[in-house]
Amino acid sequence: MVTKRNKVHLQELSKKDRQFIDSVRYKMFESYRNTPAKGVEVVHLGKKFKIKRNVFWPQDDSKSLIQNLRIKKGDTVLDLGTGSGVIAINAAKLGAKKVVAVDINPAAVRCARENARLHGVGKIVEVRLSRGFQKIKSNELFDVIASNPPFNDHKARDFVEASMYDKGLTLYREILAKAKKHLKKNGRIYLAQANFGKVKKQMSLARRAGYKSRLLGSIKSNGGRVFYASELVPDSQKKS
Repeated sequence: MVTKRNKVHLQELSKKDRQFIDSVRYKMFESYRNTPAKGVEVVHLGKKFKIKRNVFWPQDDSKSLIQNLRIKKGDTVLDLGTGSGVIAINAAKLGAKKVVAVDINPAAVRCARENARLHGVGKIVEVRLSRGFQKIKSNELFDVIASNPPFNDHKARDFVEASMYDKGLTLYREILAKAKKHLKKNGRIYLAQANFGKVKKQMSLARRAGYKSRLLGSIKSNGGRVFYASELVPDSQKKS
C-alpha cells in the first residue's frame, strides 16, 4: 500500500535488516542467473510478464514507482534501464502515446520487446539497446523520464549485478546531468529509491544539480525494506 504523499518519511534499517537484505540480494542474483532458458511468468501489479535469464524480475521497487507515476494522455516517456519493460508498459497503459525504453542488457531488450507485444503496446513502446542516454537523439524530448536505477553503490561484475549495483551511482548522476536536455516544458522525472540505498545522497545530488526533489509515496516490503517513488523537476520550471 502506498502512503499519502505528506506522510512519506525515510525509515532507517537495523543491522539485522541489512543482513537480511544482503541475503535476499544474493538469492535474487542466483535466481536471475538460473532462470530457465524458456523463461518464467511473473505477475506484477495484476499484469503477467515473461522474464528471461539474466533479466531483473519485477519487484516492489517498481510497484512504488508505477503507483505514483503521473502520465497524461498523449505524453511521451523515456524509461531508462527498462529491464523486463514493466515501467514502459505501464506508462503506455496509462495513456502515453510514445514510450522509448532503453537498457544496456541485450537479454533485457529482447524481454521488454516481447512483453510489450504481449501487452498489446508494441507499437507504442520502442525498446533500444543503450547505455543510459547513449542512443537517445539530441532532438528527442519527453514529458516524462522514469527510471528504477540501481540503489547500491557497488561494482557490478555482470548484467545481473548491474541491475542492483552501480559503482558511483553513475546512472543516477547521468540522469541529473542529461535529463534537462531531453525534457519538454513542464517535464518531470520519476525515480524509484529504497531505504537500503542512498536516498539522502541522491536527493542532495538532485538539489545541487538544479532540481526540486520530493518523495511521492512508499511501499513496505519484508525485512524492513521500504521502496520510495520520487519526483524531480528542474528549478527553472515556474510553479503552476
